[in-house]
Amino acid sequence: MYESPSWLHELWVAREVLWQGFLTSVQASALAILFGTVLGVFAGLVLTYGKFWMRAPFRFYVDVIRGTPVFVLVLACFYMAPALGWQISAFQAGALGLTLFCGSHVAEIVRGALQALPRGQMEAGKAIGLTFYQSLGYVLLPQAMRQICRPGSTRPPRSSRLRRCCR
Repeated sequence: MYESPSWLHELWVAREVLWQGFLTSVQASALAILFGTVLGVFAGLVLTYGKFWMRAPFRFYVDVIRGTPVFVLVLACFYMAPALGWQISAFQAGALGLTLFCGSHVAEIVRGALQALPRGQMEAGKAIGLTFYQSLGYVLLPQAMRQICRPGSTRPPRSSRLRRCCR
């Protein structure tokens, strides 16, 4: 008679705990994506259009966080927050670490997309009488969204261009 492996039994016994862990991971990820995107868009705009005294701290943040492994960042949030006087839970430390990491990567994506636009686009907005913020909202960001949310984001950008040219 066939006997199921013992690990399947252990998996069945621990299913509630595993499900709770899965839900906690989804919650932390959703918070990190939401707040990291907001932080990243703001940081990307500052890195592109801010004065030097505003750009410098964000440049430091992006360079340090992007060079730090995520696990180290989460542990640093968990163990360094009490040193700063903040008492946070493990969930909050994980969500904070993931938010900082997500924000730094989104900041670089937004900065790169805005810098990829021709400078004449901003001048065209000024020529028709738009303020800086109107030019940003009506002219630059809609065009930058094509670079930020690439349809084939898993492919390198050059391969999609090559495929179009060779048809």
